[in-house]
Amino acid sequence: MEGLAFQRFPLGAGHPGHVRADGGRAAGADAVIVDDLATAQLVRSIAPGLRLHGSTQMSIHTAEGAKMLAKLGYSRAILARELSLAEIEAVVKASPI
Repeated sequence: MEGLAFQRFPLGAGHPGHVRADGGRAAGADAVIVDDLATAQLVRSIAPGLRLHGSTQMSIHTAEGAKMLAKLGYSRAILARELSLAEIEAVVKASPI
């Protein structure tokens, strides 16, 4: 299944979150929505084939923030909810993701 993402908070090998992250990949998910860099690192160690999407909870509200996520290997940034349409368009235009 292409385009399926899920949001979980895996806590390492042996923890139920580990099963969820790995099971999500087995179920066809191709990305995980994460809200912090530590969770992203855990997802990469548990299910390295899953793409990372930055959650709106990361408060990405500028092109610079989106570019930083891209440098960190994220394939998508879900922008902060408070942005206007014009601000979203400006970030999208200047962002690689």
